[in-house]
Amino acid sequence: MRLLVVCILFGISFATVAASVTETVKPVTPYAPIPFDAVGTTERMYLGALIGDPHLYEFTIGNEVTTTTIELLQHREATVPYSLLLVRVNDNERGVKEVLRVDGREQVWHDQFSARFGMTFRTTDPITFAVGRGTYRLEVSTPDNDGSYALRVDGGQSSSYGSVVASVHAVQAHFGYPLVAILLTPYVYVPVALLVFVGIYGVWRWRRSLTHSSV
Repeated sequence: MRLLVVCILFGISFATVAASVTETVKPVTPYAPIPFDAVGTTERMYLGALIGDPHLYEFTIGNEVTTTTIELLQHREATVPYSLLLVRVNDNERGVKEVLRVDGREQVWHDQFSARFGMTFRTTDPITFAVGRGTYRLEVSTPDNDGSYALRVDGGQSSSYGSVVASVHAVQAHFGYPLVAILLTPYVYVPVALLVFVGIYGVWRWRRSLTHSSV
């Protein structure tokens, strides 16, 4: 009985996991600004596919200085040199000022297996920048503006089990993984294994009680 209680408590704790808000990016018109959350308390994953034009994200910061960490990810077999350009819109809305530029051709990409997503990404090192009051625009581009990517923004709060599983499925589908791939993530195989174990334990207890009652 004590072992069963431990398993149940483990299952309850597993139901609250690291949050990840996933959004599939589809600009209304080419190069239209895409709302971007640079100050959220949860991890954000923006799933985009360049088709002839760069993607332009836009966000506004209040009076407090905000430090944000972002990371670009792509399929492990892809070799697309994604570049980033962060600018601040001048207060008079006449022109912009460059804040950060990352040339994809000079970026060092490396393979990184994610147990959470059950897949291997090619990813950049995390890029951290500090921004103050104002409106900013972040451009994601390649020489040909062609390819699928994920833009990950840091966070750290916990979230419900269901929302995280939905996020994992969205990321896998974005990079062309079949539906069954989600079975390889711990958010699925751990609960399934737990249910199987509890079921076997229950049957064993039931058969044991029958044996004792017949004696």
